[in-house]
Amino acid sequence: MAIETIKAALLVEDPSLYPRLQTNSLEIRDLVDALQSGAILPPIVINKKSRVIIDGWKRRRAHMRVFGVECEMQVDARGYKNKVEELKDAIALNAAHGQKLCRGDIARCICLAEEFGMDKVDLATAVHLTVERLDHFRLTKTAIAPGGELTPIKYTTQPWAGTKLSKRQFAGNIRASGPNARFLVDQVINLLESDLIDKTNELLMEKLARLAELLKSYARRGKKAA
Repeated sequence: MAIETIKAALLVEDPSLYPRLQTNSLEIRDLVDALQSGAILPPIVINKKSRVIIDGWKRRRAHMRVFGVECEMQVDARGYKNKVEELKDAIALNAAHGQKLCRGDIARCICLAEEFGMDKVDLATAVHLTVERLDHFRLTKTAIAPGGELTPIKYTTQPWAGTKLSKRQFAGNIRASGPNARFLVDQVINLLESDLIDKTNELLMEKLARLAELLKSYARRGKKAA
């Protein structure tokens, strides 16, 4: 372990090595609170040659938020032969501490591993799963993007797992949230039936009007298909 001190602004965030679907702003806020209370966070792991962050995106962002973009921080500078080695370490380190890898994150790891040719056994070891369980995740948590590459499928759109998505479906899957579609629809129905819609919220009323138009269009398409 080679611990060095370097300016946070010089470190590089490479999205192709980030094993999570997205960064957690609430966890960054927690890290900010910890730093402001005097806590010392573990060094960020980086590629010593390229300065690409292998593990520690949120720690870097928290440091910059508290101490400014020119702040210095400790890093664990390591040597890597290739992208696969970087990815293997990035996944293993993220799975070992901090925020737990969710199922969507594991699906993203599967996609990245296939993109860069990472061995399946190595991936299973990194995310602490059996190869059989990993295969199950691939079957139920990924789909084929319009370009032919593997892409994580959200829980909301899970019925499309294993299928090839159209461009519109691909974009919609990226925008989709966590809960399943029935839950989301039930929530809207509950608000409408319970008279809990804030009618003074102009943007909300515009969205509901748009929803009504889409439902009418969807119903017409359904009748034609029948």
